[in-house]
Amino acid sequence: MVLILKFMKNIIVGFYFLIIFYPIFSQQKKSDFSAIYQFSWAIDSTKSSYRSDEYSLIKTSENTYFYNDAYNYNDSIKNTLGYGGKLSPEMEVKALKDLSNGKISNLFRSIRSDLVVFSDKVKNKQFIRYRDSNIPMYYSSESKTSEWNIMSNEAESMMGVTAIKATTTYGGRNYIAWFAPQIPIKEGPYVFKNLPGLILKVHDVDKNFEFQLLKYDSNEKEISVYGGIDGLNMEIGYKEWVKVREDSYHNPKMRFVPIDDRENFKKNNLKRTYFLIER
Repeated sequence: MVLILKFMKNIIVGFYFLIIFYPIFSQQKKSDFSAIYQFSWAIDSTKSSYRSDEYSLIKTSENTYFYNDAYNYNDSIKNTLGYGGKLSPEMEVKALKDLSNGKISNLFRSIRSDLVVFSDKVKNKQFIRYRDSNIPMYYSSESKTSEWNIMSNEAESMMGVTAIKATTTYGGRNYIAWFAPQIPIKEGPYVFKNLPGLILKVHDVDKNFEFQLLKYDSNEKEISVYGGIDGLNMEIGYKEWVKVREDSYHNPKMRFVPIDDRENFKKNNLKRTYFLIER
């Protein structure tokens, strides 16, 4: 039993090492708008409990990026600890040792959800992307929301401004959004955008998912963008996208998990990760 627990600990440490120290380098971009949203999701159909991650929205003159802010946060921690860039074999050994003994693992943020959106303004296209651990690139599917229905007679005060209600459909679900005309930026979290004002909050009517604006910055500045999102990708259709994501969700990669532990691993994975947004 002790050997099994030790083996499982080594698997977890190795997995954590790959996620945090995998050498996908960030890029410096000139941003004219950035924001942080909190993405919350129900961990089961009873909606008795929710989990959340923070996400970065970064807009440049050519592209818009939306991805888990833990990548940016963990990069900054790595640089502070001296683990930035491509590690030498000696530094890899040191990093694994520091993770294994718990010296640095509590400094990093876990990546419990991995939504990625990349918008190409030149081509006027938006893509949802997903990185499968078996291939060295992203699956990518063009994504569009339906037309917005703006309900000008319904308004609430949010973050010190007036927010107007709007509704739309996406991925087989109905959504309610609140946007601020006083902030004339047609952006929002994940695939939701193109309202006459910044989206402050959006959720599906069944309250499985919610995106809530935490802060934003409309000043032009140099900003770090997680590398690889606008790189190699395999474009697929929406139906194939749903199948890829369903397969990944219900049958997580378990190559490094002992056969006897795979059923428990799968159950824990379903509790840990988010419901599928697209269906």
